[in-house]
Amino acid sequence: MPYQVEETGALSRLAKVTVPAEDFRRDFNKALKSLSSRVKLSGFRKGKIPLSVMKRNYGPSVMSDVVDGLLRSNIDTILEEAERVIFLGRAEVSKIPSESEPMEFTVEFELRPQIDPIGYLGLDVERPTTAATDEEIEAQLSALRTQHATLDPIEGRTTIESGDVVEFDYKALGEGEQLEQFTAEAVQVEIGAGEALPGIEDALTGAEFGATVVATVTLGENFPIETLRDTDVELELVIKSVKTRNLPELDDEFAVDTGMGETLEELNTSVREQIEGAKAHSARHIAEENLVETLLASNTFELPPKFLAEQVEGALGEQRQRAATTGEAFDEEAAREQRVSQIRAEFLLMSIAEKEEIKVEDADLKDYFAHQAQHAGVPVEMFERYMRQDGDRLRQAAASALLEKTLTHLITQASITETEWPADLAGEDLSLIHISEPTRRRGI
Repeated sequence: MPYQVEETGALSRLAKVTVPAEDFRRDFNKALKSLSSRVKLSGFRKGKIPLSVMKRNYGPSVMSDVVDGLLRSNIDTILEEAERVIFLGRAEVSKIPSESEPMEFTVEFELRPQIDPIGYLGLDVERPTTAATDEEIEAQLSALRTQHATLDPIEGRTTIESGDVVEFDYKALGEGEQLEQFTAEAVQVEIGAGEALPGIEDALTGAEFGATVVATVTLGENFPIETLRDTDVELELVIKSVKTRNLPELDDEFAVDTGMGETLEELNTSVREQIEGAKAHSARHIAEENLVETLLASNTFELPPKFLAEQVEGALGEQRQRAATTGEAFDEEAAREQRVSQIRAEFLLMSIAEKEEIKVEDADLKDYFAHQAQHAGVPVEMFERYMRQDGDRLRQAAASALLEKTLTHLITQASITETEWPADLAGEDLSLIHISEPTRRRGI
């Protein structure tokens, strides 16, 4: 198979291929002979139909399959000989073959960058302190008291006040299919908590128990029903019940009720350990992000442009769809920069793993499964079983595990400086930071 490869960029190539007429003729005739044993034609026995008759009756339909087969086999040869191919474009046929004329086509492909990483061991890395503060412990205990609170009927008054927990049904007033969908039953709101749409708490405050009131609510730009965004809507609220939240005393009995200790002292210890465990997990990822940022600053390299565009647009498409479904704000430019940075980090970490000869063992896979199950909030056994059920998922898991193992190796070699907890996370719920799956790609 004669072909030439033209360098169209640092990592971009264009293969120009000529498939000899005899190759097409061989495969074309072979396909027709194979087909002759499976078709019926009047006056001929199966397998005994002359080739000229087969060409006249089935040639056009067989030809497309033969051309596709020649494209696949010739492209596979190019990929095997080129190595490091990470992106393959669509083949463009410029000359259709015949039994006397060759087929000509071109195909673009891109190569994985060859990176010689530098300066990745012994880095100075900042990691937030994981010690739980008194304020964090108090906040968690307060949350536990709220979780274990009872909702009791209110006696001695008949109008709603701040702090009351109100259950109500609502429906939108007005005409239109979208407004008809804007309805719900048994909604629960604590007056003064700021959890409801603007206007609802104001309408409920001072209302009589069991009354029906109308609230004018302002729907923001992220409201799930797109046609109602940035509009004012009137809601009819039917008050079903009004109760007060009674918090349990913070004592030994409460500790037993939570299942986190036999005494208040044991409860405090358990809460501290939980907070510090969550902070340690988040601090680990923050330190890894700081390390990767430093690595990327000192290691510059090109990325294959079409591969990069495909990966970025694929990720942005998923995020756009998720934002449209949930109504969450979506900063496309920030998301684009984040995805590009993530892809660069993956390439760099893979090159470090190769240089340091870091390999993934089954124990590393199990550590990865445990880590990701923690993120997903599911049992480890269930997560591992799901990942091992599919070969492609398992290969992706192995790639992710290699990234995690490489990061762990670099962190253990780094000089760690403890810092204060980041201001933008102070007081936030210590939820686990999600690590995305590595980029799906060929050859990395």
